[in-house]
Amino acid sequence: MDLFILWSPDCGPGLLEAARELEYEAVGWTVYVQEPGLLAKRPPTLPTWVPIRRPSVRRRLLDPADLATLDLVLSPPGTSPPGTSSSGTSSSGTSSSGTSSSGTSSGPLASPPVQLRRFHAVLASPGEWTPVQAYLKKQKTKVWDLVSVCVSNEATFTHLVNLPSNVIDIIQFDVYAAGFVPRRGLLALAAAKGIYFEICLDKALMSASMAADLFKNVLAVTRHLPRQNVLLSSGAANPLLMRAPQDLFAIAQILFDKHARNIVYQNPSRCLHTAAARKLPGAGILLPPK
Repeated sequence: MDLFILWSPDCGPGLLEAARELEYEAVGWTVYVQEPGLLAKRPPTLPTWVPIRRPSVRRRLLDPADLATLDLVLSPPGTSPPGTSSSGTSSSGTSSSGTSSSGTSSGPLASPPVQLRRFHAVLASPGEWTPVQAYLKKQKTKVWDLVSVCVSNEATFTHLVNLPSNVIDIIQFDVYAAGFVPRRGLLALAAAKGIYFEICLDKALMSASMAADLFKNVLAVTRHLPRQNVLLSSGAANPLLMRAPQDLFAIAQILFDKHARNIVYQNPSRCLHTAAARKLPGAGILLPPK
């Protein structure tokens, strides 16, 4: 699954179709807020449910507050990653008859991914959290399944981790800007609060120089990250930038060695379970319109 895909009404259907072809279990439609100070005047448009273009076996969509039934859709911690099993057959791709196709993708009849709403704000200073917090408090219902922020300096990171009440699910580090190395104690405190740490590959996938910056800085930034709380995402804005889980696994092996499998296949599921537990009943995974 990819929890950081930039949402727009035009690109949504193509991105969702690509996600299904790549056998994603879930996609996070992300609204990207670069100027938090303007949230009061220009609140973001909520992502809407995106229909599949071609007929498919429609997966039953569930309320994330129901953790017991959520296990039916999302791979719970400790299970085999999607697409593999001890017998070498597919564990996620099923045909229209509900049986595995000898370990191969079920093609055009693959189930569509679960769709979630994600709010993402870029914070350049601790003060920019104030308008974000005010906006989130105004939401009468928990319309966002995931709330995340991107930080690039220690002051902002320290402020967010020490907030008395935590509404943040994911903190994304700007690994393309050198100079910021999060402290181990703050990382441990954030992890204890259920916060996950994300490395986004968007710029590295579009530019060779950015890819060099990623690999130059990421080892310093991620040195003390609790590996069970690390996420990788594509930040894709069009289908061509989306990557298969196998591609993410190859990158994770370079960056995180033996922890790569958990980071790609298990940590996103853990993150969604933690985020669901933080929300009130009724918040939700996007349901198809009736």
